[in-house]
Amino acid sequence: MKQENISEAVEKQFLTPDEACSLLGCSRRSLEYWKRSQALPFVKIGRFVRIERAALLDWFRNFTLKQNGGQNV
Repeated sequence: MKQENISEAVEKQFLTPDEACSLLGCSRRSLEYWKRSQALPFVKIGRFVRIERAALLDWFRNFTLKQNGGQNV
């Protein structure tokens, strides 16, 4: 994803999976794993998956805290 598209993704309320991956700096495979394990908050609108930006960032903060033993990074 190009830099200007990443900037647009930061501004959007609902992100596509690709935009969410760019924002988090993770692979699509990781995102799909988190989604399937119901750890990642997402909504389906018809056949499209969207991820609310604020919920994603909250989830990621909590995820990284758990991974680091509760230590703020």
